[in-house]
Amino acid sequence: MALIRKYKKVFRELFSRKKTLKQKFQDKDFQFVFYVLISNFSSLIFLVLYVLFTYVFTNGNYILANTVAYTVSFTILYLLDRNLFKAKTRSKKKFLLQASTFITLRVIGFPLDTALLYVLVEKVGLGKLFGKLVGSIIMFFFNYLTNKLFVFSIKD
Repeated sequence: MALIRKYKKVFRELFSRKKTLKQKFQDKDFQFVFYVLISNFSSLIFLVLYVLFTYVFTNGNYILANTVAYTVSFTILYLLDRNLFKAKTRSKKKFLLQASTFITLRVIGFPLDTALLYVLVEKVGLGKLFGKLVGSIIMFFFNYLTNKLFVFSIKD
């Protein structure tokens, strides 16, 4: 038995690739860059759906259009982020916990985003578009950190 354990250890060392500090940093760097790309893709989906639903499908009902676009784009974002953070779950309970945590943080993030926009425009004096851009950048980091620390740390 001791001989088998010894060869198992040797086999593991030969074929498992231990990552250097540089490789770990590159993985984290890659993950962040990919998160930026995924977030931009989700934002593009949001804008396209918002415009389509506002002007084509709902005859100008921008509240409904915003709700539909927000729901669809963040559902896609959740599915892409699960793959990015390697956080797929096998059990239904873990999946529901992960998804509900994601939704809860988005529900918290939406009014936070709106309050931040208000402060940047009304109190700081930034223009509406520039205030939205600055607020979006701040919320991007909030969403990245909450996804990484709370949502996609839930795994099987």
